[in-house]
Amino acid sequence: MLIDDLQKYGYNSNIVPQNGYNDWKYWNGVIQIGFNKLGEETGDAKYQRYTQKNFELFFKDYAYLKAIYDSKNQWNFPVAQGLNITQLDDCGAMGASLIELYMADKKPEYKAYIDMADKHIREKQLRLADGTLSRPSPIHNTVWADDLYMSVPFLARMGKLTGKTAYFDEVARQVSPV
Repeated sequence: MLIDDLQKYGYNSNIVPQNGYNDWKYWNGVIQIGFNKLGEETGDAKYQRYTQKNFELFFKDYAYLKAIYDSKNQWNFPVAQGLNITQLDDCGAMGASLIELYMADKKPEYKAYIDMADKHIREKQLRLADGTLSRPSPIHNTVWADDLYMSVPFLARMGKLTGKTAYFDEVARQVSPV
């Protein structure tokens, strides 16, 4: 059964995405950025629509899912990473894809999430002494290569979105710490 309204059917932790591309995971943010670019290159809007539909479903039920997550603190249902921003994995790549959508469709719920992700990355994400973004777990203060594709695309798109050069300076610092 296709479920397009979680509130109508009620919360069930056994509900899973139709396929792995519908979940709120960092690799899907990278894939969605690719879909957006594929649509631009081919002129076929179905690729951007795919990304748009995924975000629309997430934000349609965001308040409902967030309330459940906050009350049960469960990670065992699909979009939990989008509801609990504690690492780049939760907001970086998906946030970058969302910025692309927001530039074409200025929905306030998109902007609110982008701002929340931006605040996390700039102010809360763990960093090394030189400012390099790092991980709190599984090993404290480690740097992984995928942190670059979760942070740099987001920061670069924030620079484009806001016109603030500080974002591009941060991109340069992440790629080549000084």
